[in-house]
This record gives sequence, structure tokens and C-alpha cells, in this order.
Amino acid sequence: MFSQYCPSSVSNLYYTDALREYYNENGGILPKTQNIRYYYGSRNKGAFFADKLIFEEGAGNLQVVLKYNDSALDTVSNFYSCDALTPGPGLFTYKLFAYTGNDENGDATGRTYDTSATVYDSVWFYNYEKAVFDGMDFTDVKWIEVDIYLKGKDEVFSSIIIYENNESFSYFSDYKLSSTEKLK
Repeated sequence: MFSQYCPSSVSNLYYTDALREYYNENGGILPKTQNIRYYYGSRNKGAFFADKLIFEEGAGNLQVVLKYNDSALDTVSNFYSCDALTPGPGLFTYKLFAYTGNDENGDATGRTYDTSATVYDSVWFYNYEKAVFDGMDFTDVKWIEVDIYLKGKDEVFSSIIIYENNESFSYFSDYKLSSTEKLK
């Protein structure tokens, strides 16, 4: 099915300087992946879809591909009450929230991260953007969500839980590097 297609330009592992340095210092990497249980955003008609989660805990690196259809941009422009949007790189910003528990008031606690890199591609009316995060601390993380914003806006458009650390319903597996993903 074409809707599940993802171009290699965004699905392949992306090497930031930090990940490349970790790879060279350790003679390689041992990335993991996990099937995302709920692929679609939590609000706004599931305008975004998350897939292709890859993370290297030792390097503090996490990568995920976010996909949206051109027609989803109408929902985005209505949400932000802005003019019509044109798909392309840099249209959205992404932040991670790594949930570690609740404080004494019951409020969620955790750490937030901004992207260190994004990679964009499109095929027909599908748009793909890999969001890459460096400097992550996976200690005590129970789940991680990616928050999606229209660039320059402070209100979250959509959120997707992309990582769950719960033995009863999540499973981590080794991510096998393709020959093009291995550093030489």
C-alpha cells in the first residue's frame, strides 16, 4: 500500500554530529526500535502519523518520521486561524516530552527536547519529515511524546506518544542498520 511507503531519505538513520561521534568512539552503535501503538495524533483529526522510530540510548539520540497529507494543512491553518499553508521543509517544529512520573500535585514531570535536525521529503501529496533529537536522557522515562507546532506558534497542534517503556505492552527490538546506514 502506497500510504505506508516512506522514502529512504527520511526513513534511514540520520547521523548528527553527536551520533557520528558516539559511533566512532564506540566502534558502532546498537540502535533499537519499537512499534508505535497509536500512530496518529491525539487531536485534530489525526492529521499527523508517526512511524520509523529509531533510538540509540547510549548516544542520547532519538529519531521519528512524521507524515502528513497535503489536505491536512487545511486543518492546521484553521486551527491557527492563518492563511493557507504550502507543504515544505521547516513548516513545523517538533518537541519531545519524556515523561518520568508525577509530582506531589499529580502533574506530569519529565524533560523536554528540541530537534537537533530535521529531514524533509515528499512524494505526491504525502509529506515526510524526520525529527531528530540529541542529548536525550532515557533514565526513568516511561513514555515519550512528540508535540507538533506550526513554526513560530506556541500552541501544540497535535501530540503523538512514540515511545513506551512498559513491559506489559511494549517491546523493543534491535534496529538493523542497512549497508547504506553504516559509517565507513
